[in-house]
Amino acid sequence: MKGQINGVNPLKRSYALKALVETYRGRVPAPMAYFAQAERGQVEKATPNTPSLEPFKCPIWEPLAQIHSTWIDRLLQKESPEKQLLMQQALQGNLLPSLRAFLLKDLYLHLGLDKALPPSFLPGSPMNALLSFSKDQLVRLTAYLGLYDLSLELRKVIDKEIFTQIERSLSKGQVRYLEMAMREADPLPEEALGMQEWLKNPQRLVHLLQEKGLRRLGLALTGQEPSLLFYLVHKLDLGRGTLVLEAAKGDVKPLLAERLQSQVLHVSRELNFLKEPA
Repeated sequence: MKGQINGVNPLKRSYALKALVETYRGRVPAPMAYFAQAERGQVEKATPNTPSLEPFKCPIWEPLAQIHSTWIDRLLQKESPEKQLLMQQALQGNLLPSLRAFLLKDLYLHLGLDKALPPSFLPGSPMNALLSFSKDQLVRLTAYLGLYDLSLELRKVIDKEIFTQIERSLSKGQVRYLEMAMREADPLPEEALGMQEWLKNPQRLVHLLQEKGLRRLGLALTGQEPSLLFYLVHKLDLGRGTLVLEAAKGDVKPLLAERLQSQVLHVSRELNFLKEPA
């Protein structure tokens, strides 16, 4: 993977340095002269389309607002009841900005937001489009991605009653997508879904599809800029996000990752979350 979420993000430093140079160009003579040679090299590597300090100026509660509450709740549980109350007030904006920033700084750092690139500075990738999705859209996306895993198991089934039971457990849109997935070759190896168990419990099938879809999304994000993974994982709840994060740690070959990314984008367009390419 390019860099590490839990380490210093060299791209973020490079972009911040370049933003400073572009901001002060014309105001002070030779702004690059203020940087050490190593820093000049970092600036030259940064190539954002619209260099600006604005993404680095936003108050820390703005990116915190994009984090699902379950990630924050886990951290707050370690604090005293009194501090938890203060932190909740800070998150809700019920305190003076200076006190609010002071209280939320620990959350910001513990979550790793200080190491994440601002979304507008992410390297170009079709997968960046997922940043515009809501949590509910990501959940629906992964439920559809899990249909690819179901299609692998159903290819060896000939009992029509089983198909009937599955259709009762899925939405009409999912049934249509499942039929399409069964006609396509899938890049992942088949893994048994425990058919006999979920045939007796349709809700179990829904849970399995979600779990498999989250794993597939994580595999598709392997090799992407870690900040993109960070934002998507933390937009989901703690349980779902952890599954994506664990899958993204796998050793996935670039060609396999590209095929899985194509599936993610295809489902996104099928659900009208993305426009069809022109």
